[in-house]
Amino acid sequence: MFARLLHDRIEQVQVIISPIIRISFLTTDDEFDHYSAFIFTSGNGVEAFLRLAMDGPRGAYCVGQKTSDLARQAGFQVAATAPTVDDLVKTIVQANPRGELLHIRGEHSVGDLDKRLTEAGLKIRSKTLYQQLEEPLNDAAMALLQRDTHLILPVFSPRSARLLVPYLQDIRARIDFVAISDAVKAALEPIWTDSSLVARRPDADGVFDRIKEIVACRQNA
Repeated sequence: MFARLLHDRIEQVQVIISPIIRISFLTTDDEFDHYSAFIFTSGNGVEAFLRLAMDGPRGAYCVGQKTSDLARQAGFQVAATAPTVDDLVKTIVQANPRGELLHIRGEHSVGDLDKRLTEAGLKIRSKTLYQQLEEPLNDAAMALLQRDTHLILPVFSPRSARLLVPYLQDIRARIDFVAISDAVKAALEPIWTDSSLVARRPDADGVFDRIKEIVACRQNA
């Protein structure tokens, strides 16, 4: 989806797709009827939950507008949307919802959301409903890295960043990274370049805007 956005909006960009993470959804026999609301920190959490039976409207708290939109489309009543996990924790604590919350999450999660909400006195449980499995870079991407060329590489999570680092140690290509957050930049620190940028907003649009800046800068150079 993000690759299609780049292709449609920036004609000068050739897009090579090589996911570093593959999502594998899990099943469960757990019942979810007694939870008062659900927490989704990514669209993968919404999709994972939709693979299970769900009857009637549910409340939800979401990180990111894309996640919120997916939750609404799935029939959730979104109580709040925040740009980051930190912001969502503050929002939920301030709202002080009644009942027990359930965080639908992946095997790898950041931000200690469950612990922080528990320490704030809220009732919360988490359920892992998907795995983020490592996927090796494909042949097209590996070949491109060994060419004398200039690349823009958007990175959307600290885990993706950590998995990328070994691939990018001894390459010919020059890379401008666009990190969705400071946490992603920190994970890329061993290979971060001076011309790389962090998104001003921690979402896909924020990353897209930074990519446009880099493309414009190269065209004017």
